[in-house]
Amino acid sequence: MAADLSASLALGVLLAGVLLAGRAALGGSWAAHFILDVTGFALAAVLLCGFAASRSAAGVVRWYMLLAMAAGVWAGWQTLGPAVLYAARLARWAVAAPFVLLFHQAVCPAAGHLAGLVRSGWRKIRARGRKRRKKRLQKNAGLLYNSN
Repeated sequence: MAADLSASLALGVLLAGVLLAGRAALGGSWAAHFILDVTGFALAAVLLCGFAASRSAAGVVRWYMLLAMAAGVWAGWQTLGPAVLYAARLARWAVAAPFVLLFHQAVCPAAGHLAGLVRSGWRKIRARGRKRRKKRLQKNAGLLYNSN
């Protein structure tokens, strides 16, 4: 019985680690949570039934195996959870950092320079438009009045 309990507890910790890795990989959306929950229940059933059929003395799932596995999942979630989620956050940061650095060092200055060129071009176009409006005025000397 003690071997069954310790093995069920270890299976629970393993299951918690797998679920935490899945959560770290898939993210925190409700669809990912649903998929992980369904997968977790199915995986727990397969692990527990497979363990009971292969290693248990009776070959049947007992209530204490189920409780030990649930305790293992809870313990794994509490102990491994913060470390796995922190490692996932750190890995996402390490993957994104070069792209963010490239964006800030290359794209932002180039975009600023391009915006300056566009702004100066529009200023020139606006200035030409103002000059054209001024040139359209007719001179007073060129006006002829009908004096009949």
